Amino acid sequence: MVQAAHFKGVFGMKAEVVKNNPFLTPKETGNLPFLAKGDSPRQISELRCRSIITVRRQIESAREKLGAKNVAHLIAIAIQKGILNISIWLLMVVSVPGIDDDQAARVSRTRLRPVRIRTVRRKD
Repeated sequence: MVQAAHFKGVFGMKAEVVKNNPFLTPKETGNLPFLAKGDSPRQISELRCRSIITVRRQIESAREKLGAKNVAHLIAIAIQKGILNISIWLLMVVSVPGIDDDQAARVSRTRLRPVRIRTVRRKD
């Protein structure tokens, strides 16, 4: 007899700036993880205790230095150049009758590992 199972997915992302990059200043790179997570300049300014004009100028300066057309392109270039590392993971929890959610979550966590996305540079 097959029992019904329910799946619950939890998605997570972590963005980290690589230290000592030759392309951007520390203040410019400080905004990148927030942009990668989808925060607006207003949200970034509140989180970093900066004025919104300062944050917008830093984003614009980083965009110009890397030759990006928009913020999405800025994040893509930052990942390609190794300025920004992105870790993405998905935790699937299976809910089966007779097993409580906490027990199912513990089993799921022991079997899954975070997946790190890395870019491979082509040799031209």
